[in-house]
Amino acid sequence: MGYFNLASLLVKWVIDRPARLVLRGYRPEVICLIRSTADPDKYLLIRSQAHKSHWAPPQEGMKLNESIESAVKRCLSAELGLPVDRIQYRKSAWIGLRKLPKRRWGERELKYSLRGLAGQKRMIGKGYYAALVIADSDTPIESNPAEVYDWAWVNADEYHTRILTNPADKQEILRKAWASVIGAI
Repeated sequence: MGYFNLASLLVKWVIDRPARLVLRGYRPEVICLIRSTADPDKYLLIRSQAHKSHWAPPQEGMKLNESIESAVKRCLSAELGLPVDRIQYRKSAWIGLRKLPKRRWGERELKYSLRGLAGQKRMIGKGYYAALVIADSDTPIESNPAEVYDWAWVNADEYHTRILTNPADKQEILRKAWASVIGAI
């Protein structure tokens, strides 16, 4: 790694939270809470192919130098086939860190993780943002079968019941995501 790249990373460490996360071994990820335009009391949950028994909002890892809004649009396009002109990004909030079980450390390679310098596994967890998105309810959802096993529009009570299918630490992140961009139930 050259002097210029190292200096750039140090500047990013100071001013850019996603860069700090990657350097520490955490993958930045955005949780997309999608509200329907037809019924503002309905939110979209999915079951991913990787975790068919877990209900959660769509989520996407963020690339370095990528805005939260850009990651949200990429996620909804890739996973649900939603065109970017049919969704409205409203707001986002920092949620917190989730350290993964040791068996999952290194699942993903984080190019600039300082953990890789000492031969340690690179990814040890995820750093979460939540984003509120309004989706045009007339747009058909064409879920990517490689990513999404199932999806459903649910109300607030159903959201909080269905997320109980996740591990306890992930449930806490999903509750915090809801509280930060939707509000208390």
